[in-house]
Amino acid sequence: MNYTLGFQRALTSTTVLETAFVGTRGVKFNLVRTYNQIDRITGIRPNPNDIQGNYTDNSQQTNYNSWQTSLKQRMTHGLLFNLHYTWGKAMSYTGGDISPGFIGDTRGSIEDFQNVRIERSPSTGDITHSVIVDWVYEAPTPFPNFTATRHVLGGWQISGIWKTQSGLPLIVTQTGGRPDILDIKSAVNTTCCSFGNVQYLNPAAFQLVDVGRASNRTIRRGFAGAAPLRAPGITNVDISLGKTFPLSERKRLELKADMLNAFNHTQYTSIDTNLSGIQFGRAIGTASARVIQLELRLAF
Repeated sequence: MNYTLGFQRALTSTTVLETAFVGTRGVKFNLVRTYNQIDRITGIRPNPNDIQGNYTDNSQQTNYNSWQTSLKQRMTHGLLFNLHYTWGKAMSYTGGDISPGFIGDTRGSIEDFQNVRIERSPSTGDITHSVIVDWVYEAPTPFPNFTATRHVLGGWQISGIWKTQSGLPLIVTQTGGRPDILDIKSAVNTTCCSFGNVQYLNPAAFQLVDVGRASNRTIRRGFAGAAPLRAPGITNVDISLGKTFPLSERKRLELKADMLNAFNHTQYTSIDTNLSGIQFGRAIGTASARVIQLELRLAF
């Protein structure tokens, strides 16, 4: 089910503002959970004569609500740009995947077979805030009356994309289940992350739950929900510089240079969230560093 209510307003002859509430609601999608789990304390299954396996039914429900705003400027005085902002929230069980549990974006699991609703949490890929600006600028030609400068310095085009967004949901785990969160306000190190400072989660804000010897599961549910925290946000700039050199009436040479992650900003993308591990809370993965690619193309 999809629903939206939007408004569009022309601010000038070349600039348009659009804003809208956009939402979706999904019911009766696939949800996978484990049946006949061993008891946390005794280690005995409810039905000792049966095996443990995956049970699939149509209990998955998803919900997404957002406010989406765009400011669009048509090419004027050599400049074109678009600004997009989204403030949204997606909620579901086990990540919100609507396909069978062995594929797609299924995340985590239902800890206890009968307690499905308590697992409701932000969906996989949920981003609270997202701002994207893209632009194209045709640089003016210096000394346009001179043929040499017009061919060499004229016709250059600069374009780019600037994106910043809040972090993705994090699942905190331990051996046998999920831990306790003692102090959620201080769970995240707000000064992280940079070179030499990669401790994103504060171990002192968490506590391991005892694991039963008979079951190898935590003796009770931990206080941590399915996705109680978020990973670091991401900010990135991609820039492109290009020019077309006319060779004849039907032939032209196109030169283009692209810089992905133009400022070589380190993007921390992975956090160790296993409290039982020795690297718990540390940033352990990053996105690609700056990539420069050159293209020379003959068009005819």
